[in-house]
Amino acid sequence: MAGTVGTRAYVASHFGLELNKEFLGFVKSVDGGGVKADIITYQSGAIGDIWRQLGRPKFDEITVQFGMQMADRFWDWISEFVNGEGTRRSGAIVAADFNYQERTRRYFTDALISEVTFPSLDGSDKNPCFMTAKIAPEQIQFEKSGGGKISSRMGTARPDKMWHASNFRFSIDGLEDACARVMKVDSFSVKQKILDYQRGELPYPAKIAGDIDWPNLTIYVPAVDVEPFIEMHQARMYDAEAPPEQRLTGTLVYLGHDKSELGAINFDGLDVASIEAEKHEAGGEAIHRYKIQLQVEAMEFAYGDNASAYLELE
Repeated sequence: MAGTVGTRAYVASHFGLELNKEFLGFVKSVDGGGVKADIITYQSGAIGDIWRQLGRPKFDEITVQFGMQMADRFWDWISEFVNGEGTRRSGAIVAADFNYQERTRRYFTDALISEVTFPSLDGSDKNPCFMTAKIAPEQIQFEKSGGGKISSRMGTARPDKMWHASNFRFSIDGLEDACARVMKVDSFSVKQKILDYQRGELPYPAKIAGDIDWPNLTIYVPAVDVEPFIEMHQARMYDAEAPPEQRLTGTLVYLGHDKSELGAINFDGLDVASIEAEKHEAGGEAIHRYKIQLQVEAMEFAYGDNASAYLELE
């Protein structure tokens, strides 16, 4: 206890993310990132004594929640993940107190993104939006703080990028009019299997990027705009029509408070999987909506100004 005398406890109020020693901005929350090992119990011959020792180290995934203010290098990593490139990054989670004084840091090496969750969007919701990413590192190390204030290393972050749930635009090629009044888009997650590969005598396995699992997309449209979706769905379900040779594509654009484009997602291979009418209430004043689930074969993500135009050029 003598080593802690005079050291005051603190509240970890601010968390930052570094990649390759570059500070990329503050995140809303950090979870996970623990280091642990199985306890192995064994005996030797007829001796009744029991010995225990630690097994191979295991490193938990790190879950970070963040907004659109992160620096471009971080968004490049997110785009590479969604686009199926599976790139590795090394960096650190930095914790600071209320005064932005750095207190602790956790280094992670050769990490792969295993999941990215895009938030729910709703035209009537004025709250800020945050994405969530899960990072699977090969190794984690706890180290003492390097000192200094992390607010002084914000040169690459984008603190001006505000993102709200009501600011978005969704469209499907050929169904632009039916999508002009999409009222809500449910949250969805892109997931990638992370495989462990044990290499020789190294105490921890390598992380290998596996297959990507594309989610379905759920949108909500007013009843007056649902007819084109019903016709498409009935053509597949009842008339047994084959999907068109040129599969449907769509785009979800995230907008800033000034209607500038913060990011965009392209969806490929869209088709209507289900249509459900929301509950009817006699005398209700809410706009009657339909819930439409769309299948998705692949996605692309781009960040920054004119992101949707960039995806079209690609």
